[in-house]
Amino acid sequence: MPTAYSYLRFSSPEQASGDTLRRQSEKREEWLKANPNVNLDNSLCLTDAGKSGWNRDNFDTYALAEFIKLIGGPIKSGSYLLVENLDRLSREKITVAVRLFLEILEKGVTIVQLLPSVTVFSEDEISREPFRLMQAILELQRGKAESDLKSERIAGAWENKRKNLKNQIASRRSPGWIRAVGGEGKKMKDTAPGEVRFELIEDRAVIVRRIFTECIEGSGVQSIARKLNENKIPTMGRVTIKERGWLGKEVHGENYRIHQVTWNETTVYQILTSRATFGEYQPGRGRKRKNRVKVGEVRSNYYPSAITRETFFAAQAALASRGGKGRSGKGAGRRGNHVNLFAGLLIDALDGGSLTYKHSDTRSPILVPVNAKKGKQTAWTSYPAAPLERALRSVLVEVRTEEIGEDVSPSLRIDALRGRKNELEKLIAYWQGKMGNLAIADSVETKLAEFSTELRAVSAEMESVEREAANPATEAWAAVRTLAGTNPTDDTDELRTRLRAAIRRTVSAVYCFFNGVGRYRLALVQVYFRSGGSRGCFIIYSPGRSNHRVKRPGRVWFSSNRDGIGYDGESAPNYDLRDGVDKVFVPEWLAEYPREKIEEFLAMGIDVND
Repeated sequence: MPTAYSYLRFSSPEQASGDTLRRQSEKREEWLKANPNVNLDNSLCLTDAGKSGWNRDNFDTYALAEFIKLIGGPIKSGSYLLVENLDRLSREKITVAVRLFLEILEKGVTIVQLLPSVTVFSEDEISREPFRLMQAILELQRGKAESDLKSERIAGAWENKRKNLKNQIASRRSPGWIRAVGGEGKKMKDTAPGEVRFELIEDRAVIVRRIFTECIEGSGVQSIARKLNENKIPTMGRVTIKERGWLGKEVHGENYRIHQVTWNETTVYQILTSRATFGEYQPGRGRKRKNRVKVGEVRSNYYPSAITRETFFAAQAALASRGGKGRSGKGAGRRGNHVNLFAGLLIDALDGGSLTYKHSDTRSPILVPVNAKKGKQTAWTSYPAAPLERALRSVLVEVRTEEIGEDVSPSLRIDALRGRKNELEKLIAYWQGKMGNLAIADSVETKLAEFSTELRAVSAEMESVEREAANPATEAWAAVRTLAGTNPTDDTDELRTRLRAAIRRTVSAVYCFFNGVGRYRLALVQVYFRSGGSRGCFIIYSPGRSNHRVKRPGRVWFSSNRDGIGYDGESAPNYDLRDGVDKVFVPEWLAEYPREKIEEFLAMGIDVND
């Protein structure tokens, strides 16, 4: 007996609870009764639920695509594919739809259309009656035209909603910490202005505030997600996900796998970068995130605010300080069992490459050049992390807040940028009014492109300055001085995380020269601030010793150039570790440093665990 396979598809999940499944299944059963010599295969679940036939860039994920791949294998030539209508196969442009239709026929599968009347399409019949192919093309084109018309009408409806955003909301859809109330049971187009409003779901808004607070205090998105899961904080929206492969007995068969939804980096990052958190709404066009295009003006106070605008930009500054575009930063976050205070900032002054923490089970962490570790012909030097960190913390406490202050008030810069933005918007409106004059169409297009490009740049700069204003360097440095002065032996992960975040907001780089004199380890370090200043530090370290009965701790001495102290603890500061001359001079100077002076300084030093 030949085998029939039933393909079901509907575009939106809501259709599953409507009439579409009943209608498609009912017509299938009628055809099977009329063709008792054909056996329906129930082992394959050929259903694309909530998937469009009009716009599908990812066709390989469709059950129909998998079906086509199996023709000639498990699916034998001479089988039947039952569809309610040819538009269930495709509503794409006619060339794509016809190619898909013919591919199925050429592989030996007969397509049976059940509505509006039963029509059988096979390669042999089309060869005998070419009109059948024309009939199929017309049917496929009809489906495409319907989808195009529907898309045009929906686009027009949304355009009208965008124009009336000042008077009503565009959709009941909202972020997970907000819900729409009022107007229940009505479509948005039938809802009068004022009937529907948004309100915070307060227990979820608390979670949003917690995420922003932890981000600003230094936690990365991975750390925040982990803490939320450890504390069993519920996610927003769905708590479980049904995962189903295309193989199965029926649309809602037993082959579902239930997954518990947990917090992850992506979810936390999306909340941290959502402007809806402080009430903004940016109208857009396109259903998929990657294809969505901003349309129209941003509306402020569209949603109720879960946080302040200042808090949002403070979080953006914290994210930016941890590594640019990526969600997990540039490798400057916590990766092991220790929060590294200066990770991502340390630079080997010899070759300009990064320094990295090297951990082991038998010894304390050390700092080594990344390029040497990768075998890039860089000299292999190292320095124990604990004494260097102890010295730098003490040096940072010495730096006064006014030494790293901003050059220009962010509020003045914002005012200047806002003024230019207003000018540009007026210019764009002026030239848009001249678009109807064909005689100057080219000039109008050039002007609009020029002003639009500048407007985007000004808007981006305004956001950058607002981030700075939300995270003033002076405030961050006050936090550095307070936290760095905490007894290192009383450190907690939380305190170190907050200190690391404050350091990254104010320090741009930490350049280091390492060298050894006998068993002593010497380091010359210079901290460069984002505001342009710097502070140097000379560190001498003597490793701890042990005779298997008594262990003596290491000892460290350090001096900064705060009061005219230079290389040797006496002369005025005269070096810049970014300078080419010092890259030659400093290593030689460290290698020849007198041992008697080292021992003299260490006698005034402090014990440190290594």
